[in-house]
This record gives sequence, C-alpha cells and structure tokens, in this order.
Amino acid sequence: MLMKRLAWFGFALCFAVAPFSVAVAAPQPLSPYVIEDKPPTKDGFSLVTLRNRSTKRALWQHQILGYKYTPVTWSPNHRALVIYQGGTLLVWREGKPLLEIGAPAVPGSKGTDHYDYSMGSVWSPDAKRLLVRFGLSGMSDFDAGRLFCLTFRGKNSKYSFLPSGYYVKDMKWRSNRVASYRPFLDDIYQVIGKPRLWRVP
Repeated sequence: MLMKRLAWFGFALCFAVAPFSVAVAAPQPLSPYVIEDKPPTKDGFSLVTLRNRSTKRALWQHQILGYKYTPVTWSPNHRALVIYQGGTLLVWREGKPLLEIGAPAVPGSKGTDHYDYSMGSVWSPDAKRLLVRFGLSGMSDFDAGRLFCLTFRGKNSKYSFLPSGYYVKDMKWRSNRVASYRPFLDDIYQVIGKPRLWRVP
C-alpha cells in the first residue's frame, strides 16, 4: 500500500513540476561558411580564405600582412562578416563581393585625417548595417571611441557619424534601424546616464 502511494505521489509530482521546468535553448545552426587562415609566408603575408562549409569551395581569398587583423565578426544569420586589418575593414555579405573599406575621416578634418583603428563592430539583425567604434591615439586607454554606422546598399557603402558626438563605451542594436549606446565623457572618465537611442540613417 505504501509503495502504491509513493508511486502515485511521484506521478502527480511530475505533472506539478513540469509546467515550471526551464526550457533548454535549441543549439544555433553553424554558419554555412568557414574562415581559414594560413601562417605568414616569408614575405610576411597571411592568406585568409572564405569557404563554403559543405562543398569546401573557396568563395574568396585575401592577403593580410602577418596576423594583424581582428577576429571575424559574423552577422546574426552567419551570412555576413567583417574583419578589421590595419586601416581597412574587410566586409563580405552573402551574394556580394568582398569590400575593402577604409576608416572614416575624423569629423572637422575636411577628410585629411582618418581614425587609426577599430574598437569593435556589431551587425544589425538584417545584416544591412554595421555599428563600428573607431579610435585615435589614447582612446583605447579608456575603451571608448567614436560611433559610426556603416550602411550597405548593393556594392556601395556609407558611414554615418553619431550626431551627438559622444565617445561611446557600449553599443548594440534594438532593431534594424535603432541602436543603443552608452555615452562616455573623457574629461571625467565616466559613463553618463542611461543608454541612449540612435535611429540610424
């Protein structure tokens, strides 16, 4: 009799607990593409190749001096990527050619001065825009840079500068056209206020 009661209790407990169980997130699919790189040759260049994961076919190859490039930043759907090497962004989107895009000009310099390096990038959900922080000498010390949005239309691309002109610590997308960021004041070395929104062009 005791065993029957325990069995019934266990059966009822399963139904009582089940609605409150934590769902395990399904694993994300692998990218249909894979990046390969070879060690630098005697002339100091590495060969970076993008391949189709299933067919192993090379879609493009690019030479980069040494290992002077950042890790690949993939888009959410893994069908677009960006690599920063030297003063150039290497951008590829599925079905489009590989683009080499230089760092933007420093606002107010009339195009004569450009930023020195990238400080990270984030793809929009639809992979049509890329948030990028750029820095000049000293900006990396407090991990805050100038925020730009790189918009792609076909084979063309265009930078847009955050109108407020703040240094930015963190950035992310709220939607395909709205980004959020945390402004940083370099004179007091602090993040100010709550995250702010920017509707990009």
